[in-house]
Amino acid sequence: MSLVSGQKQVLNAQALVNGTSGHADDYDDTQLASSQDRIYGLLTHPTVPVPASALAVGEEQIFSGKEFLEAFVTGFEVECKIAEAIYPNHYRRGFHTTGTIGTFGSFGASCFLRNLSEKGIRYGLSIAASLASGIRVNFGTMTKPLHAGRAAENGITASGLGQMGYTADQDGLDGEWGFFRVFGGDSMRIRSLENLVNHIQFLILVRRLRCIHVAHWVSHLWILYLRLLRRIIYYLKMFPR
Repeated sequence: MSLVSGQKQVLNAQALVNGTSGHADDYDDTQLASSQDRIYGLLTHPTVPVPASALAVGEEQIFSGKEFLEAFVTGFEVECKIAEAIYPNHYRRGFHTTGTIGTFGSFGASCFLRNLSEKGIRYGLSIAASLASGIRVNFGTMTKPLHAGRAAENGITASGLGQMGYTADQDGLDGEWGFFRVFGGDSMRIRSLENLVNHIQFLILVRRLRCIHVAHWVSHLWILYLRLLRRIIYYLKMFPR
């Protein structure tokens, strides 16, 4: 069932609607980089495409709450590891990582629940790499949250095709013409996924204010200023000249 309309829809459309609505307020969390050569706080919004994908796949099969959480963590980790691995030029050149790399997060969650074979996972990753999209020119418009919705939808498409045996190159991430080199632009600055899998992603910014994360520090300064101003006014009333 769609969380938005309450009407049963095809899986891809459901993931599209839930993913888009989940990012519409731009209030979702943000992955923080764990290394100095990455863009701190601008890697990806990891959570929206992943549960949108898992909830949609739940329409075709029954799974437990534990399995849902395992699928969420799997997709979350896949997305964060790829965001950490790719050269930061990916974002600087104008790609919106929630749309591009979020596709892999959705794929990770859905392929976990669908129990894909190793070959199916390889095919699906390469399909996801071909479907991944989203550009920053649409920031500030209704199309920005559509990137997250499309990421959720495309991840489900990739896992479904991989499960069917729909073929794709098995080096879709790190091949010569793979995602890292084509979307990142510098093959010498790619971080090894083998090294990244040894730690779990803990550096996540959870937003306390309803605004984009890069505006949080300004908002907090205003909060501190208003608190100070209120205290000054209080003391002036208590101790008038």
